[in-house]
Amino acid sequence: MSHFELAGASGVKEEKQNREYRFENLTLKDLNDIPCEDIDEHLICKSTLLNIRSVDFNLQTLTIEDSISGNKGFGHYIENFTGTCQIK
Repeated sequence: MSHFELAGASGVKEEKQNREYRFENLTLKDLNDIPCEDIDEHLICKSTLLNIRSVDFNLQTLTIEDSISGNKGFGHYIENFTGTCQIK
């Protein structure tokens, strides 16, 4: 489930999404490769390049939390995504 909020706007947009995450050698392969750490059965990935992003992938429960905040032409936005993963 994804939550998207534009700071200063009224309300939060909520929608169901399917996302694909690809990890290689403790790196989240994305628009920008994001380095990750393996901490207590979690892959923790953080980046401040372009946006502030934090990803927590629980290797035991296969759940993921992905938070992104940054600026777009229309203002500051915050997006939070939580979901359950399937390994391909």
